[in-house]
Amino acid sequence: MSSEEILDFFYDKVVFTLSKKGWQTAFNPARLRGAKLVKDLVDAKSGKVAAEAGTKMTPRLARKLQEGGLKEQLVGADELVGRYVAADLINEQTGQAYDFGREVSYYFGRDSDGKWTEGKPGDTALIPTVPPGRYYLRVEPEMLVPKHWDAATTSAALTAARGVIAEVGQVSFEADELEGPLRRLAQVRGWKVGDLFMAIRVTVTGKTATPPLFDTLVALGYERTLERLDAARAALEAP
Repeated sequence: MSSEEILDFFYDKVVFTLSKKGWQTAFNPARLRGAKLVKDLVDAKSGKVAAEAGTKMTPRLARKLQEGGLKEQLVGADELVGRYVAADLINEQTGQAYDFGREVSYYFGRDSDGKWTEGKPGDTALIPTVPPGRYYLRVEPEMLVPKHWDAATTSAALTAARGVIAEVGQVSFEADELEGPLRRLAQVRGWKVGDLFMAIRVTVTGKTATPPLFDTLVALGYERTLERLDAARAALEAP
């Protein structure tokens, strides 16, 4: 399997397309279930507001919107901020793809010295000359690499974490047996515990938010946890 096939197998991807109206993505009520909309939900096809900000996304409302023909929604560029964005410029006629990636991260706050910012909410990528034709842009934010790490650090961390988990062993594969050794690993390596745990969480579940991490690992099982760690390491290390 290629690295892309490995990622597709284990992780959910959210695809964003840049159209004349702006960024758009598939309407997926599962990502909004039970939450109140912080922005108007705008139908990408019609440009009309399908649900106003503050509306709670209930199963009934989601079904009504889908039955009403809502398939794609418009989103702001801020939806991509804080993620590593993998992008492809694709020729509609030939299917030829020109791929590139950028980290889009922007942080701000205030301390004793006043306001501060780090990063920027956008980036520019230069693509080599491409043949004339009609192209579209496909964007896939990937969350496997924590915000403050790079792929090499993440790969090293997952390799070390796999070693710790393997050392715990299948017989002792319990939540309280896993947490202590993995916390010590982060401290010894000088990593933030949250970054290590997030990398493991996304690796084994494909999600940034799950039930308690170590209970999740136990529920997933010893063998499957190691298999997913191996798959993620292979994807990160692929040329």
